[in-house]
Amino acid sequence: MTSFSLFRRPYFESKLQAISSEKQIEALLAAMFSFSARFCTGNELQNIGGHRMNVPSISYFHAFASRRIDEALKQCVEDTPPLCLLQATILTTFQLLIEGVRGKAWRTLGNCIRLAYELKLHCIDIYPDDAQDQSDITAWCLKEERRRAWWALWEFDVFASTIRRLPTAIDWTQNNTWLPVDDEAWYNGTYRRSCILIVDPAFRWKTLQQTGNTSAKAWFIITNSLARNALLFSYPQSFSTQFSQQEDRSKSAARKRPVSELSKDSQMELEILENALRCVSIALPPRLSYREQSLTFKEKGLMSMQSSRQEDSDIYSIHLMIQLTRFMIYHYPVSSFQFSEAEVARSAQFVENSSVRPSNNRSSTSSNPNQGAWNHFLDAANEIIAIIRTSSKEHVHHVNPLLANIVYLAAAAQVVYRIINPSAVNCRKVDSNIDLLRLTFNSYVSFWNVASTLQDKLNTLETRLETIRAHDIISKRRKKEAGDDRPLEVPSLTLNRNSDRVATGPPALEQAEHVVRTGSSLLGVFPETPWTFSQQDFTDCTLFTDGSLGYLGFDLDELLTYG
Repeated sequence: MTSFSLFRRPYFESKLQAISSEKQIEALLAAMFSFSARFCTGNELQNIGGHRMNVPSISYFHAFASRRIDEALKQCVEDTPPLCLLQATILTTFQLLIEGVRGKAWRTLGNCIRLAYELKLHCIDIYPDDAQDQSDITAWCLKEERRRAWWALWEFDVFASTIRRLPTAIDWTQNNTWLPVDDEAWYNGTYRRSCILIVDPAFRWKTLQQTGNTSAKAWFIITNSLARNALLFSYPQSFSTQFSQQEDRSKSAARKRPVSELSKDSQMELEILENALRCVSIALPPRLSYREQSLTFKEKGLMSMQSSRQEDSDIYSIHLMIQLTRFMIYHYPVSSFQFSEAEVARSAQFVENSSVRPSNNRSSTSSNPNQGAWNHFLDAANEIIAIIRTSSKEHVHHVNPLLANIVYLAAAAQVVYRIINPSAVNCRKVDSNIDLLRLTFNSYVSFWNVASTLQDKLNTLETRLETIRAHDIISKRRKKEAGDDRPLEVPSLTLNRNSDRVATGPPALEQAEHVVRTGSSLLGVFPETPWTFSQQDFTDCTLFTDGSLGYLGFDLDELLTYG
């Protein structure tokens, strides 16, 4: 598995021999088989062993592992469970999270983190001793195995808490465990120094760089932590108790909520995070940077300690996490400001003319900081498209399935880009971008059984997009038949932040600049009732008689939300 390395590969057999409980061995192996079964068929096993075998299903192994874990935990009673049992639980929890952060997955993850705390995995390096670790490599390798389990749970915790808009279960201020080192150093028993995850995001990359730790997982965690920090400042309403209570009372009330301004402190923190992310991109070890190279995801061989597949997966994962952090940093200004036709046109020109890595300076793209944020948001989506283009068509099989949500965000950004002003963009190019992202996301769903919620949402958006395309064609044809060569007009929309009503202004050509508000609902329009996927006819363009494209019916903040 390329998502994370829980086991010291050359010594795994000796690890199994050291486990005395049959239930624990069965739990661990079944949990591992629940993932390896995706990559094995009966024919492949027959070629290896010479005997025909029927491979049990993924769900069979997962259910078997879960039963053995429960039985083994009951045997522990008041004793602390061993690390191998926690590792089995980590794998079964991972499978649940892939399928969706619903009740069972959420609660299972909480229990898993409690087990890790019971094993004191949060304070492995509270009193670091370099001399002792270097003199006793075996003990250091065992510590590293415990660190791997802890940081896998940390990743799960950040992912699940982000999806559910809830605080993390792991206290970052009480995290005294070093970040993982390179797999190769661990496998070979070569001591490497590392560091903890510093609370201040501005110093995380610097502290890691000073240790000389070039571990892909360590740099991925640093970037992931920046994304989490950015979320807390860019989605303030998601972590507001008052907002959560209002959302529970009524979906429509949540959809009509006023857009509050970010505090100066929050804006400053986002700028610090923007700087920190740029520093990470610069300080990233060269072998982990994406430079438009082809990612083939090929395996070097069974005996290889570090495959090119793992290396390509590392590059892919870090690159997508960098783009997710950019999405998080720029989410608030993108989802809460105004877009004018002129600004959308400038955005289109910026994206068409931008290099692979434009400057991260907000002022370099537009005098309007929010327009600059939108440009960066689009560029992050384009970076994801670029790395998908240069990756093997089956790369989804060899990367962390939790990254699927980032692919969805890129697709949502392209849809918004296509909708806001279709005359300002290269429609065919954007449509092909959406096709590529949609098929990639579908691959995550079909291979990993990723929750289809976002797939349904994306398909719904595409249905509406097709309606827009048809509407554009009909409107242009009618104008051409009428001999009117003026650009296609879109009604002007404004939204009073203190009101739930939408005002329709005069035609766009009669104003100095046509403004579309996107702070509370896509293109500033509220449906009379909340939209649902199962009951609404998305193909009806006449639902709103003011011609406001209100049939899109999506809150822009909701549309561009991670998870």
